[in-house]
Amino acid sequence: MNFFYMNANIIKGCLIYELLTGLPPYYTNDRDELFDRIKLSSVKYPANFTSSVKDLLNGLFQKDPEMRLGGGVEGAKAIRCHPWFASLDWDALYRKEIKAPFVPVIRDDLDVSNFDPVE
Repeated sequence: MNFFYMNANIIKGCLIYELLTGLPPYYTNDRDELFDRIKLSSVKYPANFTSSVKDLLNGLFQKDPEMRLGGGVEGAKAIRCHPWFASLDWDALYRKEIKAPFVPVIRDDLDVSNFDPVE
């Protein structure tokens, strides 16, 4: 399998999954196992995931690029129009009018207090 097939839409799915769970979708410490999971496995979703977000991610994780959400003639519009994004005002986002839900407090340029310690 050519891993270049992992286009930006799959990466978007990985980012959404990780932001919602705190872990990547195919997580394992074993690199070979990771590649096998990407090639052969379906993503497992936590019980608290709504059917809407599962549908979005299933579309983004579609292994066939022609069937992948955003991979058709509508392109990115198909992703933006997905029901999971229904409450998002894309125009306001584009104009940078949407307030961030969390703004970290940063004391100085070297402040790393918002990151978990590395063990």
